[in-house]
Amino acid sequence: MNESNRSICYLLLLAGVWYTSSSIAVLLVKALFSGRINGVSPFRFPLTLTMTSNIISAILAMYVSSKRESTMDRYQRRYAIVIGATTAGEIGLSNWALSLLTVVLATMMKGMAPFLVMAWGVS
Repeated sequence: MNESNRSICYLLLLAGVWYTSSSIAVLLVKALFSGRINGVSPFRFPLTLTMTSNIISAILAMYVSSKRESTMDRYQRRYAIVIGATTAGEIGLSNWALSLLTVVLATMMKGMAPFLVMAWGVS
């Protein structure tokens, strides 16, 4: 197998692993928040779960980045904090939506987002 075919196979393998793990994560979150796992009561605090995991991730990222020299100035850090907080809010609200909607409807609504952004940008 030549180098080009090996790269394509590796890329396909990574894409398959990503889509599989993403699908499993969505279905597990839905099962956790709706109480469909046998013997487990529904978890009613999806935003708390997301906030906790994002805070832990931020602390770990600060620890890792403190070990090396940073090239970001204060202005760039402010933007990074705003982008990170917005992303965390989107993840938390997506988890909350999964507790209220079906997985299919939530996925369809997320898939419509680029079209809505394009329509907003064109108008």
